[in-house]
Amino acid sequence: MEVTATAPGKIFVLGEYAVALGAPAIVAAVDQRVGCRLRVRPGSGRMRIQAGVESHEGLLSGDGVADVPPACRFVAAALRVSARRLNLRNEDVEIETWSDFDGGGAKVGLGGSAAIVAATTAAVHAVVQAEPPAPLRLAALAVAAHRLAQAGGSGADVVAATVGGIQCVGNLDASNVPRSVDEAAGGIPVQAESLRLPDQLVLEVVSTQKAASTGPRVDRFVSRALGRGPLGEGGAAIVRAWSGIMEKAVADFRAACHTPSVAGALAAMAAARRAFERLGPVAGVSVWTPALRQACEASATLPDVSVKPSGAGGGDCAVALLDRRRREELRAAWRARGLQPIDLTTSLRGVEVEAGRGRGQHG
Repeated sequence: MEVTATAPGKIFVLGEYAVALGAPAIVAAVDQRVGCRLRVRPGSGRMRIQAGVESHEGLLSGDGVADVPPACRFVAAALRVSARRLNLRNEDVEIETWSDFDGGGAKVGLGGSAAIVAATTAAVHAVVQAEPPAPLRLAALAVAAHRLAQAGGSGADVVAATVGGIQCVGNLDASNVPRSVDEAAGGIPVQAESLRLPDQLVLEVVSTQKAASTGPRVDRFVSRALGRGPLGEGGAAIVRAWSGIMEKAVADFRAACHTPSVAGALAAMAAARRAFERLGPVAGVSVWTPALRQACEASATLPDVSVKPSGAGGGDCAVALLDRRRREELRAAWRARGLQPIDLTTSLRGVEVEAGRGRGQHG
């Protein structure tokens, strides 16, 4: 049997870092996608992964992914965790992946690893099950597989890639890291609520053309929150207080979407940016770069625009919430500072599967 699955990239709107302590965050799926083609046939339980120019072959029954090259590790985690959960044993699996974004250039922070884990998890389920699982059940397994591969992280981007739309996600304490495929196969329960922006507001994203690594920054933040930093419990209290500020910004944004309130949403975004500005001193995490500051300062003279770093900071991209009538002005301001707006929009489409033969058939 052969199936094809795709999943969207994401942008973090607000709630970064605090989400790793279980606080809520706002994450939006975008229209650029990654995908995989999965082929399953009778065999001896082996997997073959082709991810761009990188490839890997191994046992589907492995109990970890430390033996897998980094370029194939997230796919391998999703394959092994899903196969364990669904008792897929006596088949050989071949999978190849592709991406609409990052284009071989600088990483731009759209969550490629999260999207490919979501797509792979959905593809395996489509092979084995006659009916697709509920999106949040699929997300729970994909989050666990992603954490296994990354050895941490919240998995908020995995939820957005699975469900689609703009999601307020929660219950994603990053200290809960599976140590094996068996543990990950139990899944990690997640919470998500779909939101809609006030009608006149849109999101825009700009690339700094500098890649940033999420894992080490989030690990350092969580470590300090657990009292393992140089200030011990005193430092942990400071980090928790900072997280409370970010959590309030998320709550205010959520309320503004429900009202709806343009002013409330813009104010919440601005509050999240101010929190971001304090993150370095609070947690010893380097998040600001000259390009990110340029991206945020470009909106200083524009009304009804709020810009902040998106994701872990340190590079990648910034996200703007703005009145749609200011879109071209903001893009021009970014270009004038040597920054590149990313041509994307938010998307309601989450993970999607097309089967070459009927779902539920395999072997």
